[in-house]
Amino acid sequence: MEAVDGMELLMVESDERLAQLSEQWQRCPSLALDTEFMRTNTFYPKLGLLQVGDGERCTLIDPLGINDWQPFLELLRNPEIEFVVHSAGEDLNLLLTSFDCLPARLFDTQMAAAFLGRGFSLSYQALALELMDKEIDKGETRSDWLQRPLSEAQLRYAALDVRYLLQMRDNLAEELGKTGKQAWFEEDCRQLLSTAREFESEDNWAMLYAGISNAWRLNDKALAMLQRLCIWREQEARRKNRPRNWIAKDAELLILAREAARWPEPDLDKMLALKDIQPGLLKHRGQKLLQVMFAEQQGSADQQTPEAVPAPLTPEYRNLLKRLQQHTRSRAEALDMAPELLARKRQLLAMLDTQSAKPRLHWQGDMAGWRREQLEAGFTKVLAKES
Repeated sequence: MEAVDGMELLMVESDERLAQLSEQWQRCPSLALDTEFMRTNTFYPKLGLLQVGDGERCTLIDPLGINDWQPFLELLRNPEIEFVVHSAGEDLNLLLTSFDCLPARLFDTQMAAAFLGRGFSLSYQALALELMDKEIDKGETRSDWLQRPLSEAQLRYAALDVRYLLQMRDNLAEELGKTGKQAWFEEDCRQLLSTAREFESEDNWAMLYAGISNAWRLNDKALAMLQRLCIWREQEARRKNRPRNWIAKDAELLILAREAARWPEPDLDKMLALKDIQPGLLKHRGQKLLQVMFAEQQGSADQQTPEAVPAPLTPEYRNLLKRLQQHTRSRAEALDMAPELLARKRQLLAMLDTQSAKPRLHWQGDMAGWRREQLEAGFTKVLAKES
């Protein structure tokens, strides 16, 4: 196959060839990694292509021809190898759901660019142009990566996604070293890996209800029902490998929980009369939905009463949030990094304790490390003005 921008392009379609290359790659300090996938009508993404760059060639691995992934998974688990990925979130989820495996070490070039003040969500194409003066075509972004054979345009596009990653990594790492942000960046790369694992953990399903719009309006009984419905939907979506809203929409779960909480006992007739819910959901799954919602009453629930969902912020807390955001932007400017990297709105909201008599902040998760060191003093002054 012809070269891509002066680098050899290799297609791998057999277990034997993948094993040979994986053994060779075990001696590499860094490898570029990217994936192409489809996720239009399934819960889990379907791997269409996996790309590896080793500095000498761009290798495209066809998952439809591979049965034995073990040599490649051993490569991922090797702590001596750093995997370089641009905007790693979806790639990590794909690796975890497809292989139950994540890289031992990660270098996210998009994150590195954000640490260096180049923008929070800089695309691979934009970063390649900025760092390498290379224009990369985006034409195959929405291609069907499960079709076979793949077109020459698709193969070239996929190869280019790893063609310059290692060079970009070297440039960004050198800049990070000069700014003193290397340790912060490495901490966040480790956090990316932890977040990917947590996202797929069943332990988190009990909190899915908190992401439903207007859940804060429900009483304790309805909230417990909503929690059980969300867990049921998650199980069904994963079991059937279908998007969550194909099982039931958020608004439908909210209506079910709100209305059923008013009934003294399960009532299929009342359920079937509910409006704004797709009839098929009630007709085919009505009994199951009642069983799920009234599980505690029937003595089969193992979930504790969920925590209340915070109500929308009062005007006072909205003003406080704005001042925290203003300080974040000011501190980010001083550090020459993207403000969203230092603290995003959702992170600040998660930190705010709106139930206490006086405003308080809980430093937790990814806000408990270097971010706390950079923001706590300023945030303390902001809160002091509220006292």
